[in-house]
Amino acid sequence: MEGKPTRKHLLTEIFSKEAKPSGYLYANGWHLPSRVFAFFILILLSAQAYGQFSLKANLSAGYASNNAIYLNNQRVTGASGMLLTASGLAELALPASFFIETGLSGKMVLASGHIGITDYSSRTFRVSVPIMAGRSITEELRVLAGMAIQNNRDFDVFRAREKYNLRYDLRLKGYYRLANRWSMLASLQYNFHIPDPYLINDPKMCVMVGISFNLGDGGAIP
Repeated sequence: MEGKPTRKHLLTEIFSKEAKPSGYLYANGWHLPSRVFAFFILILLSAQAYGQFSLKANLSAGYASNNAIYLNNQRVTGASGMLLTASGLAELALPASFFIETGLSGKMVLASGHIGITDYSSRTFRVSVPIMAGRSITEELRVLAGMAIQNNRDFDVFRAREKYNLRYDLRLKGYYRLANRWSMLASLQYNFHIPDPYLINDPKMCVMVGISFNLGDGGAIP
């Protein structure tokens, strides 16, 4: 009779075995992330002749969770996490109150949950590149939509030819200006293609709130 699985054994199962997707858009050959990425790059290149760009620093915290996910036919329950994100972003102005936002973000995820009779916890660091387009609704309110691309594996096990090295998340975000340089922000992020084992330490959906500080204009793009 086999003994109870240990926490070490379960975490080894999570991160050493190749995920087996079923019904995922990526696995079915639908390459939406690359098309969306190319679309935003084309917008960015076409906007170079237009206007100014500004720089901002964002700090936000939030809560992440999964719906029903499974590992080795066992349901993972209570899979959730707390997140802390710091970002340095550039914003490029476009005509008609539109703009593009991109940059670099660092994210710390403190996740936990239950697999069968075993509890688990993890601490994960990820680096992401958001690519978003937005519009100013009023002088105070601005809304954005786009995606974030991040490493899905730790850098010490990152291999160029492996599947699911990168993760693509859909993202909605809003800014509300509080003062001249300060804004409040809120965002919703959702993953649509990563198999269940990769969601244990970085859950599928997260809601975040935070603060943004405008560092000033970077000048005109030559």
